[in-house]
Amino acid sequence: IDDDTFCRIFAKVRQVAEELEKEGLEHPSYFEFLYGMGMLAFEENDAEYIVLETGLGGRLDATNSFENPFLSVITSIGLDHTEILGDTIEKIAGEKAGIIKKGTPVVIGEATEETRPVFAGKAEEMHAPIVFAEDDNRILKAENSDNGLLYETREYGCLQGELGGYYQIKNTNTILHALSQLIALEYAIKEENIRHGFARVNELTGLMGRWQKLSDHP
Repeated sequence: IDDDTFCRIFAKVRQVAEELEKEGLEHPSYFEFLYGMGMLAFEENDAEYIVLETGLGGRLDATNSFENPFLSVITSIGLDHTEILGDTIEKIAGEKAGIIKKGTPVVIGEATEETRPVFAGKAEEMHAPIVFAEDDNRILKAENSDNGLLYETREYGCLQGELGGYYQIKNTNTILHALSQLIALEYAIKEENIRHGFARVNELTGLMGRWQKLSDHP
């Protein structure tokens, strides 16, 4: 997004925020304000697909105002922000499960004995198809390579991932399940684009520096 568009959209959202304050509502937080700007920018540019990441929790997060997603994905759950989300893993899972929408498929990347029934119960309540990625590992093998992790996968055979760290195996398995759900919904995702996305994730997302290899020397 260019600077001029950013400033113009900022002014529009600020005007709305000021009007809401006059009506007695609180000024939106930084995250809420930026989310509003993002959604306006997407609308103006007729974005075909949007990936939204929740800022905090899920149930009361600004991103949860988006009513009809194609797919919901919940990754790992930890004891974070307990003063807001609750002091047990079950309570936090309940907040995260708030993004599960009626009839919308949901992929759970990591579940524990405490969180699994929370997610399953919410999915049943919302009549949402649920997949626990850990129950079906689509990665047959993973090993270090010069460019990150090299995977042997069920669907795509050999798949090069740019990000290192063996915890990425769980993340990649979650992504493979999410892709499978989208493809089942008849969204045309080309295998060549999947391969390119895994192999060039830093470049495509602007995250240079994350597991970026600078030298072969210690």
